[in-house]
Amino acid sequence: YDRMLSVFDGLGLDEVEMDLSVTLLVDYVRGAVRNEVRARQVARDTGQSDEEWWREVGPVLAQVDLTPWPFATHVGAVVGELYGTGDPERAFAFGLDRILDGLDTLIARRGGFEPRRQD
Repeated sequence: YDRMLSVFDGLGLDEVEMDLSVTLLVDYVRGAVRNEVRARQVARDTGQSDEEWWREVGPVLAQVDLTPWPFATHVGAVVGELYGTGDPERAFAFGLDRILDGLDTLIARRGGFEPRRQD
């Protein structure tokens, strides 16, 4: 905990903001790890990977009327075409970047430093 807090030392955050920032990051990582462990456990219990499950269920879903869910239908098709059943590393990196963007903004408001530029 001390080491994690030290990352925020001197950035202009008060003690509560430092603690909450550590909690935010730790909870995000725990959630990502929990999802990965759950996926591996399901694969171990069922003998079927996510990809195998989608291959089996995909034809059934293709017969379902998806018009009540136009956004999910469109986005799901685009994402499925792009990287199949998912990309946990990409999802983790995206979420972590958004969290860090938010912390950058908070720290900049407190006068700690200028937010990093997105090149």
